[in-house]
Amino acid sequence: MSEITNGIKNAIVNIKIIGVGGGGNNVVKRIAENTDLDLDLIAVNTDHKQLKSLTSDNITKIQIGTTLTKGLGCGGNANLGHEAAENDAEVIKQALKGADMVFLTAGLGAGTGTGALPVIAKIAHDMNILSVGVVTVPFTFEGARKQKLAEASIKELMPYMDALITVHNDNLLKIKTSTKLTLLNAFRMADMVLRQGIRCVTELILTVGVINVDFADVKSIFQQSDHPDALLGIGESSESAVDAVKEAISSPLVERSLSGARGIILNISGNSSLSLYEVNEASKFINEHTHPDVNIILGTVINDNLGDKVRATIIATDFSDNASPNEEKASTENKDTATKATTDNNVKPKTDDSLKLPDFMNKEKDNKKSSFSAFPFFNFKNDIK
Repeated sequence: MSEITNGIKNAIVNIKIIGVGGGGNNVVKRIAENTDLDLDLIAVNTDHKQLKSLTSDNITKIQIGTTLTKGLGCGGNANLGHEAAENDAEVIKQALKGADMVFLTAGLGAGTGTGALPVIAKIAHDMNILSVGVVTVPFTFEGARKQKLAEASIKELMPYMDALITVHNDNLLKIKTSTKLTLLNAFRMADMVLRQGIRCVTELILTVGVINVDFADVKSIFQQSDHPDALLGIGESSESAVDAVKEAISSPLVERSLSGARGIILNISGNSSLSLYEVNEASKFINEHTHPDVNIILGTVINDNLGDKVRATIIATDFSDNASPNEEKASTENKDTATKATTDNNVKPKTDDSLKLPDFMNKEKDNKKSSFSAFPFFNFKNDIK
């Protein structure tokens, strides 16, 4: 009798998380402090002082543009950030080698993150790496120039993203406890949203559950649409999985309905008493509130650290309506402006050199992917560190 040997190969998924600029570096730092998942963490910056502050041995630090900035930041100059990344493109390529999936994260609106992130995104795209962007748009109080730079950077990113999660910091102020939020904690919360958005996806792939969601599942959902817009919701409930799902999708931070979503990843985490009935009811609820042809991938993870709470993580993609909330808002604002201009001939358009876009953002794009916007929601209490 011949001997039959079954060889089972380990499926190793290499996930890299690249935080660019001050905001992105902070996200990488907090992930290093709060995860035991097998992730490659990379911090990219022009600012030597910022990189030096990252003391974790688990973070690879890449300083770009040393000849341009002399080890300093970009001073809000996105052109400089863009040029710095282009000058060190080979270093970035080496850092990306071997990646199956990459998360690109930054707080947009300033110099390094705004300018360098699109360059890094294009490199990852050209290397055929599954790419997910998780970025923030500045608070209104940070000024119109930063807002404009952030939106322009997002448009630069879109052609190279398989999914792009955009968090408008102003929406954090819609949370009930926001009136008591200190300025310091407001920025910490923005960093935390980025971290949570990345963590929930990596846990889906790398954590073994009763019903698993693996890398192939995530990849298929992110790549089933030509548009990179993705919605991320996280909710918790001590009552049921359905209530956790409702919490995730009814947050004031979620600006888009799931009704048009044709791709859904639903991950439900709870203790060992999590029942089949609860999971089934939660899945039914999602089915009833999404597109009739929705493709749902369900994953469950047993996590006794949650106590009596159930956590629902929803990733929604492939919306049947191509325009994102941001595009609809911009369209409305443009119409309002045009109407006002025709009814008031005495009003001249404002020109302000300080609001002009960096040169690299004014180039015509051959490949235009439309749509972005997604807003994570979860229980912020006791999670700001």
